[in-house]
Amino acid sequence: EMVEGQLTQADLKALQFSKFRFALEEGFASHHAGMIALFRQIVERLFEEGLVKMVFATETLALGINMPARCVVVEKLEKFDGTGHVGLTPGEFTQLTGRAGRRGIDTIGHAIVVDHHGFVPATAAALSSKRVYPLHSSFRPTFNMAVNLLNSSDYGTARITLDQSFAQWEANESAWQ
Repeated sequence: EMVEGQLTQADLKALQFSKFRFALEEGFASHHAGMIALFRQIVERLFEEGLVKMVFATETLALGINMPARCVVVEKLEKFDGTGHVGLTPGEFTQLTGRAGRRGIDTIGHAIVVDHHGFVPATAAALSSKRVYPLHSSFRPTFNMAVNLLNSSDYGTARITLDQSFAQWEANESAWQ
């Protein structure tokens, strides 16, 4: 019913909505960044209502939404970052496996890492045992940012603002090491 009136029949056919709906009716769904927002919202809502029992997902499921599960299966310890495959960070692994165990419902949650060719158990153990995560600034000043900053404040205030950034603190710290 969430789809009615929002997409044309041609769009529904192109998106293979009948297969999507059949899977939902059987209690299965997928969740990934390539899905249209409407379909992701449907999956999230039905999962929260307990109507979808199993979701096959990428790390998108671990970010920004509350979808706890009794069991989380991690198929591989790497992800595609837009240019190539990179290993999961301890923080990403914690986000994924942290979905296991529903607060107030389950007394325990299960996180399973699939064993496949090339799988190294020590890698999963290292990811799950690390609790200190490095924090790095992704702030990169640009010409447009500088112009906008100078348009909204005087040079002294702009300089103080930049000096108080985490990126500047990080640069200062690395200079002393």
